[in-house]
Amino acid sequence: MNEFDLDELLNESHPISPVPISPSNDDIMNLSKRLDHLTIDMNTQNLTIELEKMKQRRLRRSFKQLKSEILSLRQTTTQLQSDNDL
Repeated sequence: MNEFDLDELLNESHPISPVPISPSNDDIMNLSKRLDHLTIDMNTQNLTIELEKMKQRRLRRSFKQLKSEILSLRQTTTQLQSDNDL
């Protein structure tokens, strides 16, 4: 049995060239549909991510506003207690 010499194959001056395959119209249409679907999926994913970011921003703003109102109420309460103690 002949041994297969990989080094010899790699050093060949004329490597095996791939045979060009021309895709059929059906193949092209299927690929086009898949690309369209991928584009739609990516756009949907991007929109979902952007929507989640918007929600987070709103929540942060609401939280900051609520925190500010609580601090203001605490000051008012402290002032009222101080006034009552007099």
